[in-house]
Amino acid sequence: MKVALATSDGAFVSKHFGDTPYFLVAEVDSQGWRIIEKRENVPVCDHAERNHDRFDKSAAIISDCGAVICARIGNFVQVGLRALGIQPLEKAGFCDEILDGYVKYLGKQKKPNL
Repeated sequence: MKVALATSDGAFVSKHFGDTPYFLVAEVDSQGWRIIEKRENVPVCDHAERNHDRFDKSAAIISDCGAVICARIGNFVQVGLRALGIQPLEKAGFCDEILDGYVKYLGKQKKPNL
């Protein structure tokens, strides 16, 4: 699964979804993760006002991701992302530490009995 991280420097998740200039995209599974690309974004917020067209563009940039991790995500954006099948998560910190934690989370998910 692909996971997007809101970042300005590629090392730290410190941006609000509406303010992030980039999404770092990682391929993640229960065994590990690897960064696959950095995607440029046009921030959603325009002087503290929501811009619905920009949200649509930001969401399209990460539409192939199963989750997005940001320092903060407002309710409007959370609802919009969930409607698109993208899990919004709030967590600030170093990208590698956040991804390590997400891998552990995936490893703890119950496997279906076949």
